[in-house]
Amino acid sequence: MNAVFLSLQMALLIFAGIFVRRKRIVDERFESSLSSLISNLLLPCMVYTVINGGSFTKEAFQTGAAAMLLALLVTAILWMTGSLYARLFFPAKSPFAGCAVAAMVFSNFTFMGFPIVEALYGKDVLFTFMMFTFPMRATIYILPAFVMQPASSLRGKRLRQRLRPLLSPSVLSVPISLLIFALPFSVPAPIEAAIEMIGSACSPMAMLLCGISLAAIRREDLVSDRQVLWSVIGRNVIAPAVVLGVLSIWPLELPLYRTAVVYAALPTASLLTMFAVEYKADAPKMAANIFLSTLLSIATLPLWVYLVEAIIALRS
Repeated sequence: MNAVFLSLQMALLIFAGIFVRRKRIVDERFESSLSSLISNLLLPCMVYTVINGGSFTKEAFQTGAAAMLLALLVTAILWMTGSLYARLFFPAKSPFAGCAVAAMVFSNFTFMGFPIVEALYGKDVLFTFMMFTFPMRATIYILPAFVMQPASSLRGKRLRQRLRPLLSPSVLSVPISLLIFALPFSVPAPIEAAIEMIGSACSPMAMLLCGISLAAIRREDLVSDRQVLWSVIGRNVIAPAVVLGVLSIWPLELPLYRTAVVYAALPTASLLTMFAVEYKADAPKMAANIFLSTLLSIATLPLWVYLVEAIIALRS
């Protein structure tokens, strides 16, 4: 499946989600319920299937460990790039500047990354991507508190509340699945089949959820604001360009290279609106960023995938 075909498929699923929400086939409570279902059941089952459904070698797990280290490096690169970008294009006291930095660092790796990587590269690279995003699942609950409103994040109970999601099923599914994989006995076949069937629903449901979430954004929030525009350019253009440029000079294994660039090319993480509300950091502009970034990614993501494959072809 090439990137253009995948992009069209992604667009159809997103617009299907927008349609069912706008036509009130589902309501706002369904969005919350579906998000919880994906995070707490479908995604953990998909993670389990990826890890335990394949015959991974020792080298594959070594690549997975390297992917987690690479994720920390990419996070640092994007954080520094985002901080510099915010200083150049946003007013010093703008409450949205921190949002722009967070948007530069965190892409929608769960609800869009997993289905896209699986469709483009198959389960082998999906395993690498899953290990790559494991540190991201931790830092996305920590770093926004510092870049969006540093003072409040360091006081008392608030930081502890942000750390609580680290014990969620979507985070714990990776170490638990790895532990089950290492056991000397196999899970019974009917249970394996049921888990695989549930996990297979994760990708289409996640794409529908993206559309349902986008449909809930009010039109008046989609203002023609330069700060929103600059933040979307930062997420969809600058972030993948920097990661592609930096990593192209290193002799990385192909799964690692593809994983890092695709992560950087994905649209803004949908969770950031929730953080923007909590830290009083201009949530309407954050919602507008997510909406425009997601729609723009339908065009930009295939371009970045094409560039990655072109560079790989030149190297070989």
